[in-house]
Amino acid sequence: MSEPHYPALIKVPVKVVNGTLKAYRTVTLAALRKYSPDPLNTAGSRITGGRYNPPEEFAGAFEMLYLAENTAVAHAEARAITVVGVPGGGVRIGPGPSDLPRLDLCVHLELSSLLDLTDPGVLALLGVSQGDLLTEWFPLNRQGKLAPTQQLALEARYTGRFEAILYPSARYPGGKNYAVYPDLVPPERRRMNDPEGELRVFTAP
Repeated sequence: MSEPHYPALIKVPVKVVNGTLKAYRTVTLAALRKYSPDPLNTAGSRITGGRYNPPEEFAGAFEMLYLAENTAVAHAEARAITVVGVPGGGVRIGPGPSDLPRLDLCVHLELSSLLDLTDPGVLALLGVSQGDLLTEWFPLNRQGKLAPTQQLALEARYTGRFEAILYPSARYPGGKNYAVYPDLVPPERRRMNDPEGELRVFTAP
């Protein structure tokens, strides 16, 4: 890895999480039926990229699970993503407003360590501004550049200190989101709340 942009990541405070968090995710039905029946599938995030993970054409690309602190934030984030069908039965995910039918999920999340980008003290140590966190990532990727948030998440992952990132929503003022490294948080610590097994409808023939 080249010289880090955020060397203070090795010393910023780690936010310790006690107990189980409830986080929320909104997924388009088109993505469930055409891409993966698993609402927590993260394979698509590596293909398209996201605010805190670079897409597959960049070195060091990785998957990320995006969750919100409540359904209002999840809805605002989801409306900023378009999912469209493509020839052959697949889907393409990209930025842009969308009113496609969606499924709301509650996820029980067990984390031991967070990088808290909602903490002004952490931002000051990192030399990161609110503007950096809200920068639109997609246009930069189209220019062959990483967004500041993608670079930050890439370097945070390399430190091995954080299982997830807590960050302010760019779509819902005052809202917060979680970007979870799925390779560091196994499925048993990020479980959908579906006690009646109702999500089986998406895997039925």
